[in-house]
Amino acid sequence: MTAGGPWLAFTHGGVAYALPAEGLRGVVPRPSAARVPGAPPAVLGLVAWRGRVLPLVAPAGGGHRGSVAAAVVMAAGAALVAVAADRVEGWVPGPGAARVLVPAEVLAECRAPGR
Repeated sequence: MTAGGPWLAFTHGGVAYALPAEGLRGVVPRPSAARVPGAPPAVLGLVAWRGRVLPLVAPAGGGHRGSVAAAVVMAAGAALVAVAADRVEGWVPGPGAARVLVPAEVLAECRAPGR
């Protein structure tokens, strides 16, 4: 991750997050997620994006199950993952006080055993 901008700022569950532009692949407005029985708590479901099926996860492992206004699609190595957002704030020059999303950590949440 680079310290330079721009960064995409968004919120989920009342927490501010930031993702550097090089990790962003797209934003899905009002995603329709299919639930996955037995999935780890961070996995909210599956969403379709450009002909692919991606896990929709709550950032930082949160299991917030409220309505999802958008899914922020990010690259995690060769994998793609959609991160739930209550609100996409837009582009900012740096992360500021927001939590920085680390793609590898978000992807690891998809593989975490259920609690």
